[in-house]
Amino acid sequence: MELHEIKRIMSESGVQYLLLQFTDVLGNLKGVEVGSSQLEQVLEQPIPMDASSVLGRYRSKEIDGRLRPDLDTFVVMPFPRDGIQGARLIGDLTRPDGEPDTNCPRQILRNVARELTDEGLDITIAPEVEFYLFPIDDDGRPSLHPSDDSGYLDFVADQPGQAFRRELVAVMEQVGVTVQHAHHELAPGQHELALQPMKPLECADAIVTLRFMAKALAGGHGLMATFMPKPLYGSAGSGMHLSVYGQKNKKDLFTDESGRMTVEAKYFLGGLLSHSAGMSLLLNPLVNSYKRLVPGHEAPTHVYWSTENIEPYVRVPAGQGRRCLEVRAPDPSCNPYLSIAAVLAAGLDGIRSKTNAGEPINKDIARLSTRERGRLRVRPLPGNLGQAVDQFGKDRFLSQILGQDIARTLMRAKAEEWQDYIRQVHPWELEHYLAIT
Repeated sequence: MELHEIKRIMSESGVQYLLLQFTDVLGNLKGVEVGSSQLEQVLEQPIPMDASSVLGRYRSKEIDGRLRPDLDTFVVMPFPRDGIQGARLIGDLTRPDGEPDTNCPRQILRNVARELTDEGLDITIAPEVEFYLFPIDDDGRPSLHPSDDSGYLDFVADQPGQAFRRELVAVMEQVGVTVQHAHHELAPGQHELALQPMKPLECADAIVTLRFMAKALAGGHGLMATFMPKPLYGSAGSGMHLSVYGQKNKKDLFTDESGRMTVEAKYFLGGLLSHSAGMSLLLNPLVNSYKRLVPGHEAPTHVYWSTENIEPYVRVPAGQGRRCLEVRAPDPSCNPYLSIAAVLAAGLDGIRSKTNAGEPINKDIARLSTRERGRLRVRPLPGNLGQAVDQFGKDRFLSQILGQDIARTLMRAKAEEWQDYIRQVHPWELEHYLAIT
């Protein structure tokens, strides 16, 4: 968007402040507010900040940086607070001299997207983002009792979740993100928004925007929106499936003229599968993520692809028209910039290396013996955050894509998170052991 157009919209909308947002390495959304009159100033002299805003306490040295707004991300806030109208811009982290910062998650995704373009590939991604809604009391404390008792595709117009979901869809459309569909998910209190296919950077920005808008709107409905992967024991976890579409020379990258999968599709799949274990740290970055990745809850626990199964790492849906590769491992707590960058880089590596994905497995993996799984070359994904850290450390390709600073930061931060978790005494242990030992 051009600067003069933004200034016109700001004037007509009465914008009084600008929220400049960015995402750190761990996926946390950060922000700086400035007066609306400062737009041209922050474009000419981006806001100074140090490396702790991105790498936190894991930085190896003090690094000065700048936050430069990306004008293409400008949106007027759909919900003025206390009569004050604001606007939002997502920013890029740069060095003091204006050059891109190699530790900027948006820049890493932009670099991978550029490599795809250089190979003549036009990739778009459609995310399906799941989340839970919980009621909050007058003090803002959430209850872990879901906001409704509905199930998959249930539609009850007078329930608070339905009214919230309808408003969220309207808000996303208002800020320029097309929602293909929105509905109630499997578990009580669980919802999903499926967004249109978008370019990689646009897709990651849209996911960040969705999480921000959902949390901001929920309070007005007496609710809390959470993108925690598994907030309730025994209930479905929240995933974030990524449907990857591709074209080359304006032809479907993944489907040939006879309707069969192309060689490139199988190579792309091969790259995804070969880097799947290392990518777990990016796609499933929390201790809690691995409580979603358990058998019986339609989440992947093993590395294979399928056209029919509900728990593969990648599913290739049948049907007419454009074929997509649906990556089912990610959850909505991940850093979308780094996760999408890793997924696309892994697929591109598969094409370049001609990695064999093998044949689809449409058998029930849970019923196969260890020997049968070995024969089919079906291997388990990391079962906890500690294992994910170990597997990430073994995948040098991913470290090269992300850069050593980010790779080191992720490994240190997540190793500490895992150690802190396993040293805690949890309520389950007290309930089961306190009285009998």
